[in-house]
Amino acid sequence: MFKPFKETILTSNNTLEYAKDENRYFIGSFTLVYDLSFTQIAVNVNYYDNFNEEFPRNKPENYTIMFHLGFILFNQKMIE
Repeated sequence: MFKPFKETILTSNNTLEYAKDENRYFIGSFTLVYDLSFTQIAVNVNYYDNFNEEFPRNKPENYTIMFHLGFILFNQKMIE
């Protein structure tokens, strides 16, 4: 869960104001990691609630997918 300390909103005359109501948003993340002897491969899926009404919840724009490839440069092991 994410709750802004002071949320700002864009008004109709293109100025910023503090929001009157207190909104809470959900942020989720799932990561799958495959550990090889010389590198790590990871796929990460993130979900963010959109804060404005023009993009409703559970649309493809709310999700991001990342692919990571990591190498060990100086350490003998991954955790050291």
